[in-house]
Amino acid sequence: MSELYFTIMGVGGVLTLFGIFLLWILSRELEVRFLGRTRIPTLILVGGVLTALGFAVDGVNESPALGTLTTSLVLLGPVIIGYSLMESRVIKPTWELGLQSTLITLSLLMASGNELSHEVVNLGSLLSIVLLINGLRYLGVTQRGPKLLLRTAAWGLVLFSWLRYLRGNGRGMMLLDLTVYLLTTILWVSASILVLVNIRELPTVTGERRDQKTNP
Repeated sequence: MSELYFTIMGVGGVLTLFGIFLLWILSRELEVRFLGRTRIPTLILVGGVLTALGFAVDGVNESPALGTLTTSLVLLGPVIIGYSLMESRVIKPTWELGLQSTLITLSLLMASGNELSHEVVNLGSLLSIVLLINGLRYLGVTQRGPKLLLRTAAWGLVLFSWLRYLRGNGRGMMLLDLTVYLLTTILWVSASILVLVNIRELPTVTGERRDQKTNP
């Protein structure tokens, strides 16, 4: 069973990294076609790398000093991603995003004392991903179908944040936890691909038209 667990989590981890990479490509496409040169793609990439760091150290025993450094870096991930999305006006605070972030944060209440610092690292990664998913969802070029997939993925991530503490309660609970995680990442990546295809079919906004949009 442990082999199945690590296999599925590994596949989900690869899909997560692919989703981050896709969002970086999407931000580059938006920069070229609509926004002009910005810092957004770089910030998203940096935030995504810090998010990936959280998955990379999952299950790795660290020294206290290294653990503190890792925790600090990973928690910077959602801050950088959130800033970049706000700066680009792609996303704005909504009650749904606030509720999702709050529920994910409250899942820490289920962590035992000896694993709290490790779970804080996971928390930073989960918050980063829910921001990335919602950032893609609120793009003006995202169509209704991908929006539904992304909304489902975001709430799936919230569910996963709680189920992961129950995976030790039997084979059935572990399978449910793994299924939710895998489906969440598949929905996110699928929606990202659909949005990327749609963006590449749109006409590029010229410099003059871009200026008219940004300076009405």
